[in-house]
Amino acid sequence: MSNELMTIFSNEPKVLNEDLVSLKIGYKKRTGEKIAKAVTADGRTFIKSLSPSGVTEESLVTIPNYSSKEERNKIIQDLSNKYVQDDIADMLDISQGTVCNVLKSMK
Repeated sequence: MSNELMTIFSNEPKVLNEDLVSLKIGYKKRTGEKIAKAVTADGRTFIKSLSPSGVTEESLVTIPNYSSKEERNKIIQDLSNKYVQDDIADMLDISQGTVCNVLKSMK
């Protein structure tokens, strides 16, 4: 898995090794997907999901840098059109409860 972690973003021109601040991999308990998350020096976050069956099913989500709760909440609202709360929480390193509260407050 460590070799996979080192190369998972190697084909993405927007993610340069010299710009990386953090790089980690994990699993979604609900789906068994592998999740790789890269954060760049300018605050952008890139996420790839890989299917558990080995099928080359990848998606790249780019989350812009945000500096306030209001900006974060707008990102949460945008992501909620396509992703479930657990996925959004994983992407932003926040709790699912926080995502839920933000979405409730925006209705």
